[in-house]
Amino acid sequence: NLGNSTAGHGMDLSDIKLIKTGVDTGSISLASQHLNLSQPTVSKRLPRLEHSLGMQLFHRLPRGMTPTTRAEYILRLKLGVRWRSNPLTRPEAYITPLVNRVASLFEAAVSNR
Repeated sequence: NLGNSTAGHGMDLSDIKLIKTGVDTGSISLASQHLNLSQPTVSKRLPRLEHSLGMQLFHRLPRGMTPTTRAEYILRLKLGVRWRSNPLTRPEAYITPLVNRVASLFEAAVSNR
């Protein structure tokens, strides 16, 4: 149960902040800047958290990351409606750049024929 207590899941407030900042920024390097941590620290902490929870929280992409539905679920449980009030956390905030990137790669591939 992730509802009120995360003690059994190895999570604390700093873990919730890490997940939320990762979702908000879509980038380990930007998340590390926002959290005032080094990039290697965040790069190591995130997989450790995923391992302790037994679930993947982010899909890693060549340029950034997107949250899994499980990461979004954890944030909804922990932060409720307040989380969705940030426009950067709406799905289109991370889907649109991904779609644009795929479209530009497709256009480049077609034009190179």
